[in-house]
Amino acid sequence: MKINSNIQAMIAGNVLRSNEARQSSSTEKMSSGYRINRAKDNPAGMAISNRMRAQIANLNKANQNASNAVNVIETAEGALGEIQDIVQRISELTIKAGNEITTDEDREAIQREISQLTTEIERISRDTEYNGQGLLNGDQKLKGYSSELSVTVENYDPGFPLGDDYILSLKNGSTAITKDSVSITKDGNELVLTDKSNLEVDGERIKLTMEDGSELILSADSTATNKKVMVDPYSLAVSKGGESVAVSRIVTDNSIRFTNGDDFNLEIPIDSTLSNGSTVLDRGTVRATMNGETVYATVNGNSISFTDRDGARINLGSGSSFPSYLSSLDLKGIGGMKIQVGASEGQEITIAIPKISLMNMGLEKIDVRTPEGARRAMDQTKQALSFTSSIRARLGAYENRFEKVISNLDVSTENLTKSYSTIKDVDMAEEMVEYTTLQVLVQAGTSMLSQANEQPQQALQLLQ
Repeated sequence: MKINSNIQAMIAGNVLRSNEARQSSSTEKMSSGYRINRAKDNPAGMAISNRMRAQIANLNKANQNASNAVNVIETAEGALGEIQDIVQRISELTIKAGNEITTDEDREAIQREISQLTTEIERISRDTEYNGQGLLNGDQKLKGYSSELSVTVENYDPGFPLGDDYILSLKNGSTAITKDSVSITKDGNELVLTDKSNLEVDGERIKLTMEDGSELILSADSTATNKKVMVDPYSLAVSKGGESVAVSRIVTDNSIRFTNGDDFNLEIPIDSTLSNGSTVLDRGTVRATMNGETVYATVNGNSISFTDRDGARINLGSGSSFPSYLSSLDLKGIGGMKIQVGASEGQEITIAIPKISLMNMGLEKIDVRTPEGARRAMDQTKQALSFTSSIRARLGAYENRFEKVISNLDVSTENLTKSYSTIKDVDMAEEMVEYTTLQVLVQAGTSMLSQANEQPQQALQLLQ
């Protein structure tokens, strides 16, 4: 029998404290409804459940995005439906105008109505918006991310072989876009057949048809077609005052540098470097650096020339003329409005809506004031109806796809929430059994601690 050390009380106290801690944790679980309230409850489960909770929240937001996309498509498709009704009315008017019983005065009246209807098509295309973004005016068109603003993509078939860089250039320094002047290359290989049978040029529109029938339709700005040239920096021979200068070339992404390691040091900034190794320079005046001083070089024909501060003529010449350069198109980024439909980067769907215009519909030159013009207009309206129908069909396919996306996200969220609940949520019935057990143990521990604390009192009986 000991007085200073009550081992039985220590044992009872330790067990009581342990059970009280467990009872407190059980109380917290039942109060919060969560099996895991602190990282110590289940470190691995806490990490897994937090990831799941974040993914569930992201999937819910992606579901909202997909629902908004359906609204966007319905808005665009509704406007296209109105345009198609207008085109149908124009078609009926062309048939009426093609009847030679109709007088010239009647055809004039019909032409005025058609003009109003085509103006309304342009207005609907211009003013149809969703959240401030144009839907039919070309803002969501199938644009390629071009190095120049002079070229955009009007339309393309999903089967068109998209790649890295497509270079559209004009041969022979042409200032007008013609069938014979256009060259389209990919990775250095020309895509246009030698007989030009797969290339159509109409004004500033360029239509390229691949061997499998897929099409790419480009729109080019002819005012910008003759401003830049493609230069192979390793084909340039350097001369000063008419005498050849042996130089080494250092080509970077930003400049071409010519130096002889002595007193000749010339650096010419470049706009860009193409996949075939050629560089792009302005055809007009180029600002260069000669031995640390700024000079203005002129690009003309097959040479780049200027006069240095000593009056000596510097010339960088090539064996052939520099070909004209129009633009480099990155068709990987082709597309309009990207909709995030997943919880991770890259899980997106692009809604691409071509520009709805009279030119794209083939109605920009419709004229029914003569019987012949009316008959041509019949074919124009037929093509316009086919165009609008194809776009509406594409939008309908988008809408069906997004509805499937929404259904899939609903199922994924449901299953993921079930998994999250299994890890995170407490089973109240099971936890209540645990809590009741701990409650009894705490009461018993309290009683035993009280009795253990009374044992040293028995030592007083020995002293009597």
